[in-house]
Amino acid sequence: MKISVRRIGTETFGVVLDDTQMVLNTVDLTLLVTEATRALRPGSGGGDEGQPAGGLAAEFARRLRQASDVGIQALLRVAAEDDVLVLLKLCERDRALADLLLRNMSERSRKMLLEDLSFKFRDQALAPAAATAALGRLAQMVRHLEEQGVKVF
Repeated sequence: MKISVRRIGTETFGVVLDDTQMVLNTVDLTLLVTEATRALRPGSGGGDEGQPAGGLAAEFARRLRQASDVGIQALLRVAAEDDVLVLLKLCERDRALADLLLRNMSERSRKMLLEDLSFKFRDQALAPAAATAALGRLAQMVRHLEEQGVKVF
């Protein structure tokens, strides 16, 4: 199988798998590498153990810090509430990032999400598979917004 990856822009990469060509942004490429690495880990069997979302979460957080308020607001409007809750949970140790997200919400949304956050995760930790899935959906939302001309990152 022929596999190649090349940078085609600041935040975009061309990926070729045999005859299939695709363009991925940094978040999507990070997700692909994370998932491939997890599947290849000895004894993993492709399961959900470990911290598969770590690298993706760090990259997504880095890009969010560079995003404009308008971009963050657009993402928060289209993202599923559960995905926003996961994002808030992932950045609970990064107060500056959490504040960035929260200040781009209406007061009503902020209050509701913070209540839901404390309820949803009160008895359980965030599962790595759930974090990976939520970040993947958020990355798709960003890509969709950018295809519509809304600059998020």
